[in-house]
Amino acid sequence: MADVTTYNENTASVDPRAELDSHADMVVLGASAFIFELSGSFCNVQPFDSKLETSHDVPIVDGALEYECPYTMGTYILIVRNAVYIKHFRNNLIPPFIMREGGVIVNDVPKIHTKNPTVKDHSISFHDEPDLLIPLHLSGIFSYFCTRTRGEGLFECNKLFLTPDASDWNPHCTSFESNEKSVLDFKGEISEKSRWLRDPRIFDDTEEILTLSSVTVEQWNEHIDLNISSAYIFDDAKIMENNFASAINLRGEL
Repeated sequence: MADVTTYNENTASVDPRAELDSHADMVVLGASAFIFELSGSFCNVQPFDSKLETSHDVPIVDGALEYECPYTMGTYILIVRNAVYIKHFRNNLIPPFIMREGGVIVNDVPKIHTKNPTVKDHSISFHDEPDLLIPLHLSGIFSYFCTRTRGEGLFECNKLFLTPDASDWNPHCTSFESNEKSVLDFKGEISEKSRWLRDPRIFDDTEEILTLSSVTVEQWNEHIDLNISSAYIFDDAKIMENNFASAINLRGEL
């Protein structure tokens, strides 16, 4: 179940935003995102107060955000996997924890709270693309960066994963808690590294895992047909024209 806390639907900004939300446990993609694949899974989205209405059967998707870097003047496609899709959201919500799990460098302390700020403070950067630096801005007390609605030349742009490149995401996995606890000893001091746990994330144990050798040609073709049909489902007014072909092409690249 995703826990979506806040969003700014009636923003006056020209460009849509990707807001950092440390209380959400999954990425939330809205109308400005490019959705290229359905996962076939759904979840219930619960607001910050359990007494408020819960949204049921919200699709979990793979999608992308378009970003134009002010430093390199290049356009980048930020790939997001296992995101909740709420099409009436103007903005997108991204938990910093998920980005860090994917290897993204997230410095979310605002420059005004830094004694000697540099351009790398309050920013997002990538090990695989050292020239790309995404500066974060503040809307009230919320950090965000601007994205763009998909334009021309999408497939010529560099692509980077903003989240872990995994087929599933389990925000309730107990390994996060146990690994974090192991870094401190009973005195509250940093423990020896040999005592640090590195337990892997645990996904749904009931999910059937198929190896490539066990997949028949018929199953493979059926899966491809399902991917194509799922991309076509999102061909509505909120996604730009030619989404069907674009979704297939982008998924093929990935």
